[in-house]
Amino acid sequence: NTIFGETVLAPMVSVNPTPIPLVSDTAPRDQVISIVATRSGSMIVVEWETEREFSTQGFDVIGSKKGGGGGMVLNRSLIPAQEGTSGGGASYSFSVDRNRLKGSALIFIDLVKLDGTRVRFGPASF
Repeated sequence: NTIFGETVLAPMVSVNPTPIPLVSDTAPRDQVISIVATRSGSMIVVEWETEREFSTQGFDVIGSKKGGGGGMVLNRSLIPAQEGTSGGGASYSFSVDRNRLKGSALIFIDLVKLDGTRVRFGPASF
């Protein structure tokens, strides 16, 4: 699958708090290497980690009822990249009330590059 000219990595599903790495021979330079979504009371906690960030502006957390494109952006504004252009990796966390998910059962992370292109990673289920 291709989104905005970028190769989408194979899906990753996690049903426990142990991150599962995403692996692909065609991985873009900026990449998310793990995504975990866990229930915590009425909240869903989404945690992800990047291996490297060379041209990353930030991230959107996407809730979706099914895989592929589409879905609902759960964060109100772009979550800024911690490393952005340094080449390093970082860890991120985002919490959302389960009521905002409106039936979504899958979580994706959209990595937004400096030029505005997006690369979707995931899903993680909860």
